[in-house]
Amino acid sequence: MRTGCLSLLFLVLLTTGSLAQTSVTLTGYVSDAETGEKLYTASVRDANSGRGTVTNRYGFFSVTLPSGPVKLECSFVGYQKYVAAFLLMQDTLLNIALQTSNEIEEVTVTATPQTGEHGHEKISMSTLKNMPSFLGEKDVMKTLMLLPGVHQGRAARETQAFT
Repeated sequence: MRTGCLSLLFLVLLTTGSLAQTSVTLTGYVSDAETGEKLYTASVRDANSGRGTVTNRYGFFSVTLPSGPVKLECSFVGYQKYVAAFLLMQDTLLNIALQTSNEIEEVTVTATPQTGEHGHEKISMSTLKNMPSFLGEKDVMKTLMLLPGVHQGRAARETQAFT
């Protein structure tokens, strides 16, 4: 009887141990194939389980997957997608080197020179009359402070701490 109980306990522990080892960890780095530069925020995903992650600032990733067949997809903007199918049965280190993808067509940017001087703003009298008044009078300096990109400066003494 005692031998039967020990055998049953042994089988339960053996079965529980094998069930606990059904997930494994896939880790590695994603880098540029030409330069070796690590790619930050590259997507690494198993299409079979739907689990995935993104690489950190060092190009490192770590994802826990169920053991068995894996269809790994790795992608990053401007690079060709990496796809690999394999059997994952134990913790594995996989380094992925992505090839650049030059699918973007050439873009030409043109500009026309602005007329007038940079850093100068002209205010007509009609614009000045339509601006809000301060204490009943139109103040040109206060009106200039309302223009976009204009900030009031301070003297050096006002910004220093008094000790």
